[in-house]
Amino acid sequence: MDREREDGLYLDDLTDIEPKTGEGGKKPRASDERKARNRVIVLVLLNAAAAIYLIAAGYGYFAKSANARLQADLSADTPPQTAEEAPGFEVRALPVFDVTKVNADLTPLLRGVRLPDGLSPDFYRLYATNEDVVGWIRVPGTCIDSPLMKGPTNTYYERLNFYGEYDRRGSVWIDYRNVFGPGKRDYLNNVTVVWGHHFSEHDLAFYEIENYLNVEYYKSHPIIETENLYGEFYRWKIFACMVTAVEEEDDNGKVFYYWNTYVSPEQMPGYIAEVSRRSWFWNPAVDVVATDKIICLSTCSYLLNKGGAYYEIRSVLYGRLVRDGESDTVDVSGAVQNPSPRMPQRYYDQKGIANPYLNTPVFGF
Repeated sequence: MDREREDGLYLDDLTDIEPKTGEGGKKPRASDERKARNRVIVLVLLNAAAAIYLIAAGYGYFAKSANARLQADLSADTPPQTAEEAPGFEVRALPVFDVTKVNADLTPLLRGVRLPDGLSPDFYRLYATNEDVVGWIRVPGTCIDSPLMKGPTNTYYERLNFYGEYDRRGSVWIDYRNVFGPGKRDYLNNVTVVWGHHFSEHDLAFYEIENYLNVEYYKSHPIIETENLYGEFYRWKIFACMVTAVEEEDDNGKVFYYWNTYVSPEQMPGYIAEVSRRSWFWNPAVDVVATDKIICLSTCSYLLNKGGAYYEIRSVLYGRLVRDGESDTVDVSGAVQNPSPRMPQRYYDQKGIANPYLNTPVFGF
């Protein structure tokens, strides 16, 4: 039972223990006071013994738990696969999660947390467990289905899970410069950037983003869904997926700063043109204009790794917010594969072919 308190809203039913006086409200006698003091001393000693036992038991439990997590991490650390061309895809039965079910399984780590005004009940327990949660992100039919975090920097949740524990797989987190409610679209940045890891385990984070390099996969999963803490639900029509570099040395000294959250309406046409020429597919039914709100999901790509070398390459999935009064259905019938998407220079070097975009300007340069 939830109850409002001066120091916050308690998510569990707590028992109040009120001080009592003697029978009839009279002051206790001296003998009663001695008995009370003795009872207090006994209780203190018992509590101290119990605390020592619990600490010892807890240490053993957490040591075993930490070791189990470490073993799970090591066994799950499968080397990433390298693909020569756009990866294929397969239909897999994936678990379906939702914020309500996860709430039911959560045990809050905090007590007395004051919940923000207007917070959706769906997020009570999530917020009480970790106040860095800002919403939820989901791509129907894929493994992308998780809480959306926001830290003080863009590396904070790189190796922390939802509970704030070290986890090499990290979390899914929004760029620290982005705003994510309340206020619906009016307060969204023109570009909202979401970060997540790409691991070879198919059901983790952003592993399936690279499947969007195949237009047929896109046709089956054309929508991104997000919800903020205040019950404001957004749907985004996916319109592009690209592979790009983040280090100048991998792309002729020029990098497309796709993670810029402050693209102005005047700059947006150039930004979108850059995304379009880099996208591995096109869908003419999903147009993008200067006033649209954009979301991009960014993760590591291993497509260009060769001979044990690792390069800072990213796969980035793009969607635009469904406009007011617009249907959220995506017509994918006219979607086609881009025969020559712009790639980092390292790609052309590995293939031993000329870069057709060598003299094409890069947005921002």
